[in-house]
Order: sequence, then structure tokens, then C-alpha cells
Amino acid sequence: ILYNFDRASAPASKSGSLILCEGFMDVIAFYRAGMKNAAALMGTALTPEHLSMIGKAAIKNITVCLDGDRAGLNAAFKNAMILSDAGFTVHVCVLPDGKDPDESLESDGAEALSSRIRSAMPLVAFRMRMMPRTTFDEKKQLVEESAQLSKKLKSDMIEAESYAALACHLTGLPKDSVYATFGIRMQSKDPILSVRGFMAENRQLECQLLKGMMYSHKVLDFYVSTYRRFNFRSYDAIAKAIVSECGKAGHASAASIMSHLS
Repeated sequence: ILYNFDRASAPASKSGSLILCEGFMDVIAFYRAGMKNAAALMGTALTPEHLSMIGKAAIKNITVCLDGDRAGLNAAFKNAMILSDAGFTVHVCVLPDGKDPDESLESDGAEALSSRIRSAMPLVAFRMRMMPRTTFDEKKQLVEESAQLSKKLKSDMIEAESYAALACHLTGLPKDSVYATFGIRMQSKDPILSVRGFMAENRQLECQLLKGMMYSHKVLDFYVSTYRRFNFRSYDAIAKAIVSECGKAGHASAASIMSHLS
């Protein structure tokens, strides 16, 4: 039996979301906070019968909110995995200071409890935050296991990148390695685009490049083979004139360049 599911199924079906909590006091707390879509496990593990009941009610999304102590968090992960394997979209709500929903309502109020349910974590993020991450081996395990879980849940690219970013934040491990573990290829930055972006912020630098093209074949070759286009259109016209003149005479003078521009 899922306590209160007979009453919670209609509002849960209407919203498409069910809150799964620990006991009847938690259900009452959610009801007092304006959330009528909560049902309680009453200390039992989820069974195939429970999953069938929830599925028949056309409920797609489930937020697991058990007690905030270590035992409650472990139970939350276990039940969340059962739900995920059954095809439900699962989030996990972790209440602060090890509180249960009833305690959270009494100390923080209805709006705070409702806000925490709305901001419940995806299963992968919850798992990452649960795992120890003190030693290198623990950090490595966190990245590898969370990447495997992300792939198992068929996370899309946006989700996978979010999880990879969180793993980097939690572990401090190299970004390229973490993202690769999640199956994400880091896009290499084009150094020329970076140079061009930097020079676009400083017109004087492009002016210096133009002067260098007039007196140095190496600088000229850099423009022709690599840089190719100036950010400022007037400079781009001058650069083309320099290239044209140097191709004819081997060097460029101010007078000859002006003749191209007139």
C-alpha cells in the first residue's frame, strides 16, 4: 500500500507529478503546504504493484522526498533507481539539516517546502552529491559512476554537459578528462579566432599589424595565410591594397597604397 495514493492519484495525474515521501506525517505536511499529490511508502520498499499503480494513474514524473539523514538519502537513491528503471522521470528533494518534511514545514514554512520540491535534483546530480569526494580515487569513482548513470538514463546532450560541469565543480578534476568520460568532445578553440577577437577590442593592434605588413614579408605572409580578414572594414581595404602592391613591386609605400584606395 502507498499511503494516501487513493487521494493523491487524481491531483498527481492532473499535474503529471507525484511526491513520494516516508510516512503519513509527511503526507500531512505536504497537504498543509498546499501539495495534495503526496503518497507515503510507510517504511517499505517500492514493489512492482506500486509501480503498476503509479503507471496506471498516468503519472510520468516522481519527486522522491524521504528523510534527510544518511539512511533516508540511501533509501531515496534506492527507490529513485527502481522508479527510473521502470521508466519514470525521477527527481530527488534533499531537505536541509537532515529534516523530514514535517520538521521542514514547521521550521521553514510552506513556501520554503514547496520551493525545495520544485528545485529537486535530477537523479544523476543527486547521486554525485551523495558520493564521497575527498581522495583522488573517490573523485575518479564519482566521475566514472555518474557518467555511467547518465548514459544509462539516456541523458540528452544538455543534461550530460550539465552533469559533467557539476562533476568538474565537485571534484576539481581536469575538464577535458571529465567531459570525455561523459562522452562529450570538447571543441578546440581556433587560435586565430581568439587572436581576432582580442584584436577587435583594440583597434590600435590591427593598425600595428597593417604597418608590419608594409615592412615585413613575414607579417604579410601571416595575414595572407592565416589572419586573412581585419575586423575593421577600412583596415581590410588597406590590407588588400598592401597585398596587391607587394605582389607587383615586392614592397608597399604609402603613396602606392593610396593609389589603390582612390
